[in-house]
Amino acid sequence: MTEHTHFAVGSTTKAFTAAGVSFLVEDNEEYPHIQWDTPVHSIIPDDFVLYDDWYTTHVTIEDALSHRSGLPRHDFTWAFNTVSPREAVRKLRHLPLTEPIRTKWQYCNLMFVTMGHLIEIVTGKTLGDFLRERIWAPIGMNETFISFAEARAARPRVDISRGYYTDRAGNSVDVGDYDWSQSSGAGNMVSSATDYAKWLRVMIDRAPPISSASHAQLVSAHSIVSPNVLGPNSAPITYGFGWTIRSYHSEVLIDHGGAQPGYATGVFYLPRRKFGLVLFSNNMMAGSLAIQSLAYGLIDDLLRIPDKERIDWVSLADWALRMINSTFTREVLQLMYPTIPDPPLPPSADLSAFTGVYTHPAYPPLNITSGDDHCPGDLLPPLSNHTKPVKLCVTSLFDEGLNDYTPVEIMHVSGDFWALGAEFTGMPALTKVEFRLGPDGRTQSVGVLIEPAMKGELIWWDRIRGL
Repeated sequence: MTEHTHFAVGSTTKAFTAAGVSFLVEDNEEYPHIQWDTPVHSIIPDDFVLYDDWYTTHVTIEDALSHRSGLPRHDFTWAFNTVSPREAVRKLRHLPLTEPIRTKWQYCNLMFVTMGHLIEIVTGKTLGDFLRERIWAPIGMNETFISFAEARAARPRVDISRGYYTDRAGNSVDVGDYDWSQSSGAGNMVSSATDYAKWLRVMIDRAPPISSASHAQLVSAHSIVSPNVLGPNSAPITYGFGWTIRSYHSEVLIDHGGAQPGYATGVFYLPRRKFGLVLFSNNMMAGSLAIQSLAYGLIDDLLRIPDKERIDWVSLADWALRMINSTFTREVLQLMYPTIPDPPLPPSADLSAFTGVYTHPAYPPLNITSGDDHCPGDLLPPLSNHTKPVKLCVTSLFDEGLNDYTPVEIMHVSGDFWALGAEFTGMPALTKVEFRLGPDGRTQSVGVLIEPAMKGELIWWDRIRGL
């Protein structure tokens, strides 16, 4: 008989990974070479190699845990691709950096995957075993697991909620039984509200098994998320190690959200008030917005914020959902390409010239086809009333187990400019695509605007010759 429902906790996993690293830093007998300012490359030199040699030798543990390494998200290198954490870390050498070290906060899941991997290499234990030994067991988090696979093995003792996403027709769709194990260290832990309440008590009281010095490090301001003071925030928002720190109506609020396909989590606590809350949802997009609305409503009640000073979180959530649902519209396409002629210029070659398999050393391959039965055909609306849309289909951007609910299509815009539309378990995405043709009239490469932090620069895949 189960007592509690379990959910994937997404990026709230990061706080546990950071706390795990703190045990290595504090153990100067066994790990004297590991400190907060130790370069990551000096610990795992074969795996941790960045696009630039100087970054490789200078990015420290502190930089990695506070999102100031210079590396942006590059999430699609791992998020829907079956790679191990080590393989994900080894892809870093192929990923462009976008900012100098320690100059700008850029959220980067890959750095926390790296930290989880580092713990495993240094200790010789799995991340789950290490966290269970050092944190979960000592505080009684006996129903917390490093992955869905581990949680499922504990059935029937463990009741795991089903994760859903909302499709464009408004239907709830089950995301199925897949494991995001490649995000280990950054996400994919599975836990319950009861276990998370125990974790919140440790954080609020700055209690063992984490030392006082490490508690201070975890929630100190190591990087600036937002330098502006807006709305109820009465100071710049900062980031510790796996925690966001803000002054909300002049009250210190420490929090972090979590999201992965089918699930959303929010963890919040006000240390001075000895108040904390954790909220779980089994829908990522709508659930994340509902969590924000409910959490801030409860915090406003606790702080007795007058109605006239409160943000209407529900209206903000409704607006955000409308924006998400309006991704695939002609208006959004025209904003992305505002100067396209009507009718547009034709493609510079026949559709067959664009089809083929394209590869990148870090990103998953693109198998671009035309007239494929699996192509959704209705994601992107036509830019013009004068012509029928010319579309291609991407059938292997992701691992095959996810293709049933990750439709991806490319629609011609004008000349060699195209638009890619995709729906990743309820996360709509619309972006620019360009093709480069060779002297034989066939494409040599395809570029996709897939990493926003690259300021308009595309990631380029090379076409495999002979296909």
